[in-house]
Amino acid sequence: MTANALLDSHREVLFEKKVELINNFAKKRYGHLSFFDDIKQTMLLEYAVALSEARLDDNYEAYCWRAMRWATNTFLNKVLKKEERTLCFSNFENSILEDDTASQLDTCTANIKQCMLIEKLRIAYNRLSKDEQCVVTAEFDTEFGLQSSVINYSYDKKKRIARKYKNSVLSANSE
Repeated sequence: MTANALLDSHREVLFEKKVELINNFAKKRYGHLSFFDDIKQTMLLEYAVALSEARLDDNYEAYCWRAMRWATNTFLNKVLKKEERTLCFSNFENSILEDDTASQLDTCTANIKQCMLIEKLRIAYNRLSKDEQCVVTAEFDTEFGLQSSVINYSYDKKKRIARKYKNSVLSANSE
C-alpha cells in the first residue's frame, strides 16, 4: 500500500507539498544513519496515515507532524535497542574472557608471586645468624626502632649484610 492510496485527492495534494519538507528534515536529522531510507519511508508513511485520519478543519499539520515524529522515534528505539542487544551479545563472550578472567588471573598470579616472595624472605632470614637477623631487621624494618641494638657493627658491615640478604632473596637459589 502506498501513501497515495491512503489519501483522497485533496489530501494527496497536501501530502505532496510536505514530501520535500519531510525528506529534507529526515536527511538533516537522520542522514548519518545507515538505515536512513527506512527512517524516511517510516516518516512519509506515518505522515500520510495521520493525514488520512486528521480533520482538515483542525490543526492537522501539527497532528500529522507529531504522529510522524512519534512513529520515527518508536522505530529508532526499536532499531537501536536491537543493535545494542546484538553488539552486547557479540561482545559478551569477549568481555567476560578479557575483563573478568584476565583480572582474576592477574590477581591470582600476583597473590602467588607475593606468597613466593614471602616464602623466599622467610627462608633467607632463617639462614642468617641471630646478629645478622638483628641487622636485617634494623635495616629493613624501621618501625620497631631496633637500630640501637646493633650499634657494634660498622655502617659498611650493616649494608653488606643487608645487601647479602636482599641478593639471596632475589636469586633463584634461595631454597
